[in-house]
Amino acid sequence: VVIDNREAALAAAAESIERDLEIVGVTAIEDKLQVGVEETIERVRAAGIKLWVLTGDKLETARNIGFSTRVLSSEMYILVLEAAPGECLAVLDRVHDLLPKAEEAARESKSVALLVTGQALEEISAASGDAEFLQLAMRCCVVIACRVS
Repeated sequence: VVIDNREAALAAAAESIERDLEIVGVTAIEDKLQVGVEETIERVRAAGIKLWVLTGDKLETARNIGFSTRVLSSEMYILVLEAAPGECLAVLDRVHDLLPKAEEAARESKSVALLVTGQALEEISAASGDAEFLQLAMRCCVVIACRVS
């Protein structure tokens, strides 16, 4: 534990770790939103930029925050993908069930959002369903992964 010169030690640690990174886009939202966040997110979505959010929050909390920040809107077709441990085949079946729904919504010019739990992501990976999941996620303008650590 560093007590003396903590700021300098943190800066030195960051300097040694943060090398040769290629950051595509990163942001963080704290519990208290800064002024203009909602409008900024709406502009980003209006520009056609897809939003992927990773959070440690529970599914329902992530959904509520999604609406309060305008990442989600009531006009969106919202898909939910959850799983319990050991449900890898069931969650993969659910991905296959959601694909045509996402495609139909897109044909109807509806924006599609996907809320997925960390456990569902683990089960998809265990079932070697990463490609199928990516196929679904790429059809969505918003993906919120919750309980991800």
